[in-house]
Amino acid sequence: MLIVFSEAAAAGAREGLTLFAEGVLPCLFPFMVCGHYISAAGLPRPLRNGRFARLLYSFVMAIICAVCGTPAGALICAEEHVEGMDGTRASLLCAALNQTGPLFVIGLLGGRMLGAEGLWPVLAAAHYLPCVIAACVVGSHGNGSGSRDGPEPLRLFADSLSGAVSAVLRVGGTIVFFRVLISVFEASGLLSGTDAAVRAALAGAFEMTNGLGMLTSVLPPTRLCCSGCAAMLTFGGACIFMQSKLFFPGLRALPYFALKTALAAVSFGIAYLLYPLAGGVAEAGAFPAGAGLWRRAGTAAGMLVCVAFSFAASLLYARLAVRRRNI
Repeated sequence: MLIVFSEAAAAGAREGLTLFAEGVLPCLFPFMVCGHYISAAGLPRPLRNGRFARLLYSFVMAIICAVCGTPAGALICAEEHVEGMDGTRASLLCAALNQTGPLFVIGLLGGRMLGAEGLWPVLAAAHYLPCVIAACVVGSHGNGSGSRDGPEPLRLFADSLSGAVSAVLRVGGTIVFFRVLISVFEASGLLSGTDAAVRAALAGAFEMTNGLGMLTSVLPPTRLCCSGCAAMLTFGGACIFMQSKLFFPGLRALPYFALKTALAAVSFGIAYLLYPLAGGVAEAGAFPAGAGLWRRAGTAAGMLVCVAFSFAASLLYARLAVRRRNI
């Protein structure tokens, strides 16, 4: 098929590279550096003893993965698996922690694709709430071990930059490949006669970003479109699974996709219920009444995330300082 539909394959590769360079890379790379830093440093591994401590640990990890985005969850779960968590539970935890970063949700999906930035609170609530709750439930029953010493902070930062570059290139490779796959299937005519929204859903099952782009191009930002985007965002698709498999070789497909499917259904329901609270965004993408309230709520939430992230960084610095003093 690649030979017969070589023009479609080449066009798909160009589209995938453009999408990666203009949309995914700016949203992913800065947070990928943070994800590598936190994962290598083992923050906050002292929160390991007892069910409540594991619950708190899982909550902090879920918030950090929400800020860093995919595949930060796979990086953390790879270490969880090595340190005593069984493969099935680690795969379930990876499914819960694999969340899309806020720049993608607010900027690329809400602003660029849907053309309705005011929908971001609905999308964020529908995407992050079920994932964070699931991560707390799964992670609180783990069997994690004690803390592990990380390298010196400057060395850790240099290693994080190097690791993020390699990780982003691998993520970009999977995105381009699945976009080529979608283009070839479209050119083959196998999906001809199928509704455009159904084709977008099938594309999203392979690669989330392309599926979201196709869905928002054929549907206005209505209640159904917003709910479908939330479900597709949470499910992630085969592409994100393969990205996670690159970082977490022990990831298992059956528990991962089982939990992802359930979370996607919950995200669809949350977005469907919350959409009227956004004021019923019109097809033009306007966000009328209540815009100031949403912006203030978003600013407050952003400040809380910054405070939590700064607190976590302070804990890491204090821990490394104590370690150097003891040495």
